[in-house]
This record gives sequence, structure tokens and C-alpha cells, in this order.
Amino acid sequence: MKRYILIFLVSTFGVTAFADADTDFYIKEFNSAKSTGNQRAIVETVANASLDDAGDFYVSALHTLLQQYATVTGNSELDAADDTAKLLAYLIGEAGPDYASAGADLWEVVERFSNPVVRSNALIALGKIGATDQLAKVVQLLKDLNTNRPIDKAAQLGSERVAFGAIQSLGSYTNVGGYVPIFFAQNSWYNFWVKNQAQESRNAITQDPAEPLTSIINTPSYSYTQKLLALEELETNEAASEEARANAAVEALWAGWRSISNEPQEIRSLYTIRKLALTMISEYGTSDERVYPLLNRSYIYGADEDEQIKVIQALKKLGSSGDERAAAQLASYLTYSGQQFDRGAFTKEDERLVRATIYALRDVRHGVTKQAIQSALNLNWSPSVREILKSALEAISE
Repeated sequence: MKRYILIFLVSTFGVTAFADADTDFYIKEFNSAKSTGNQRAIVETVANASLDDAGDFYVSALHTLLQQYATVTGNSELDAADDTAKLLAYLIGEAGPDYASAGADLWEVVERFSNPVVRSNALIALGKIGATDQLAKVVQLLKDLNTNRPIDKAAQLGSERVAFGAIQSLGSYTNVGGYVPIFFAQNSWYNFWVKNQAQESRNAITQDPAEPLTSIINTPSYSYTQKLLALEELETNEAASEEARANAAVEALWAGWRSISNEPQEIRSLYTIRKLALTMISEYGTSDERVYPLLNRSYIYGADEDEQIKVIQALKKLGSSGDERAAAQLASYLTYSGQQFDRGAFTKEDERLVRATIYALRDVRHGVTKQAIQSALNLNWSPSVREILKSALEAISE
């Protein structure tokens, strides 16, 4: 008799609960329901009944719904199936990590249902229950969404809703493997509400972005534009330590010279990466000895005089801490400029570079540079350059 009363009340009013009804009873009712509309009402009933083990029912009901989904026809029934799946995904997520075993079924919802809100709810639930066996799939889905903006406006909104769910899901996982696609999502084509969630999820995963952002710079498969984006974020992110920024700058300078391109856009990106990396080194310094040959390469083969000036500023920063190698490298540039000047292969632009080098040597005040400065004074520089050379020599002698 209880069975017929339940079906009547659920069908008529949508919400019914029995004090003595248990989870097994509701599972049987759900499995034998004649329509997805009735199934939805049963789920609503259980949600309002506050059963201690309601999560068992939600997991079982979702599995049953997926088994029956291929046979569901008619707009009203399909809509009810969407509503049921959406509600079950939400409730499983709220039930928490004890129901991580539902991960495979939740991912099946993502794959089989077309309704973006249903898919989004399933993705959010995956993160909340911590279904780690599905994490890689969520990461890949977000990567695909980031780079595939639909042309149609309605399709765009649908993709944004799914992306929102994936981003929130990865934030709940708190696995650093989800950070990079979320970072790119925040800098992708989505509207502000998706990007705001991306920032929240990034913060949930880690407060210090140095490791995942540096991994972008280190990984050859990422584009130069993506590497630059990561470096710019590290430079401005206050949570990153100065040491982490310096390490990333060296990696970026290496990345800026590791590849050669004939594409104008890529050439500009590489140049911009090197310039920002040099600026960061001149601000934060570094103890990474790989930096010296990289600085030398930028000085000799850099795009323009501005890049050379930034090399000098970086060496000045390193030399000011007593680094003899940095001071010696600066001195070698003065010697080289002197040789060019003595041969007559010298321009007004070269003089700007010489001045910057001498000023850096004066600030470094390292004895290893003394001979180079004295030798330069033997050349017929302009009076202003000679005065700077004298002041640099005096600074070393003090």
C-alpha cells in the first residue's frame, strides 16, 4: 500500500516522505518509476527527507538514470531527465568525498548530456567528491574549451557554462595540475563571470603560483605568447617570492634564446620575453650561473641597443653584490667597445652603450675592472666619457 501512496503523492505534489522509509525503499521506487518526471520527484522527496545515507540513493539513482537514458524520448521526458541529472549531480557533490566512487558516472553525464548546466553540475560534483581518477579528463576538457571559442552566441554561452563547471571543479580538487589550464582560462575568451571563478580557483589551488607558472616557461610545447603571459603574471603577482621571480626570469631568458623563428609575431614575442626577463634579473638578481652566457648572448646578438642596456643593468645588479664574474663581464664589454672605438667603427648610439657600461662599473666598484678602465682612459674619448671613466676609477680606488 505504501508504494501506491508514494507514487500518487509524488506524481501529484512532487514531495513526499515517510518516517519509516529507508534508502533501499527509495532506490526501488526510483528504479521502477514509469517516467523521468516521477524519478525527479522521488529525488526531490529524498532530498527533503534528510536521510543519513541519502548519498547512497543519489549514486544509485544516477547510475540507473544513465542506464535508462538511451531510451528516454519526448521533449518533456528529456527535460525531466536533464533536471534529474542536474539535481543528482548537485546532491552527490554535496554528499562529499565519501562518494568518490560516483566519479565515473558523473563523467558519463558530462559526455552524454548536451545540456551545459547539467554538464557543469556534474563537473562541479567531480571536484567536490575528489574523484581523482577523473581529474585528467577535467583538465583536458578545460584545455579544449580554452582554445575553441564557438562562433554562435548561444554555443558560446553553453561552452562558458561548462568551462565554469570545470574551473570550479579543478579548484575543489586543489591539485596543482589543474592550475595551468585555469590560468589560461582566465586569460582566454570567456566573460568576466568565468574569469572571476578562475581567479577563485587559482587561489584555492595555491597562493604561490611560481611553480606552475615557471613550468609553462620551461615546457617547449607552450607558445611564446603563453610563456610571456606566465612571466608577466609572475612579475606582478605579489605572492611570488623574489627568488622565484628571479629563477623564472633565468628560465625565460633561456627560453628566449632556445628557439629561433622567422615569424614576425614570434620574433617579437621572443624579444619581449628576453627584455622582461632581463628587467627582472636587474631587479631581483640571481644565483644561477647559467645566466652569464645568456646575458652575453643578449649583449652580442640581442635585437637592439635597449636589450644590450638591459644586459648591462642586470650585470650591474649581480656585480653590486660582489659577484666577480659579473664585474669581469662588464669590463670585457668596455674593452670591446674601446677596440671598436680605436678602429673607428663607432657611432653615437655606441657611445650611449659605453656610458651605461662605465656607470655600471662605477657602481659595482670591483677591483677586477680596474685594468679595463685604465686601458680605456688611454683612448681619445670625448671629454664627457673620459670624466665618467675617471669617476669610475676613483670609485674603485676608494
